[in-house]
Amino acid sequence: MASVLKSEHGSALILALLMITLLALVGLWSTQTSVVETRISGNEKLHKIAFHKANGGTEAGLELVEQNIEERGFGDVCFRQGIGFPPVDPDSPGLCLASFYANADIGTQKPSCTNRDAFIPREADCTPPIKNLTNLRIGGSTTLSTGGAIQMIAGYEGKGKGSAGGGAWVTYDIRAQHLGADHSESVVNLRWRHVL
Repeated sequence: MASVLKSEHGSALILALLMITLLALVGLWSTQTSVVETRISGNEKLHKIAFHKANGGTEAGLELVEQNIEERGFGDVCFRQGIGFPPVDPDSPGLCLASFYANADIGTQKPSCTNRDAFIPREADCTPPIKNLTNLRIGGSTTLSTGGAIQMIAGYEGKGKGSAGGGAWVTYDIRAQHLGADHSESVVNLRWRHVL
């Protein structure tokens, strides 16, 4: 019996089993790492898509503000070039908030389904799950431009006439929020100055 206990036959089998177990654990760990890396790259892709769509929303908002200023609002038009405008009253969908060029400063307000001046695409549905929706919020603050102060001697002939003609500008904050797949969201803020 003592000779059987001192024998080392079978230790290779135990060592092989330990090596197989160790290799299996390393394989599981590397598989888990690759799964996590795949999720990270997928989330990064969704974030980049949401960012670029929100950025495109600010560019569309910029063009929309220029057209809105030119036409002094869009009247009762609820849809324009694939862009929708929320109704003033949900019971009367024909009357829309389409004069956002006159909106006051929006401060730090973030656009959302309940706080928006326009949305892309125009058939946007805010019932969950929300995918591929860009909300726009637009507001501006008026400021006197350089040289816009009242010239004290402008009434006298030949005096003050060479001074800057004055005027004002409206600095618009155009914010776009894009809601994408897998709850991805991005908000982009663009500041644009309209000189009056």
